[in-house]
Amino acid sequence: MLSVKYLSASPFAFVTIDYAPTLIYYSDNDPVIATRQAKNMYNELVQHNVPAKIVMSHNAGHNPIADMIEVCNWFKKYLK
Repeated sequence: MLSVKYLSASPFAFVTIDYAPTLIYYSDNDPVIATRQAKNMYNELVQHNVPAKIVMSHNAGHNPIADMIEVCNWFKKYLK
């Protein structure tokens, strides 16, 4: 069971249907943020019907490199 203090500091505790569409890039060996955090955030977004996509990079540490074409297409689709 997660503590109240932990939950109140976690972004996925604040997800609602009004949350912005979210594109998540993460790495499978990030030394700062556990991969489960990206997966938890993605799952929470999907449960609230928020448009979301998750992309995992391999061995990119804390700096996964985003596919800029994908990012531009994401913005074109959701920024109005």
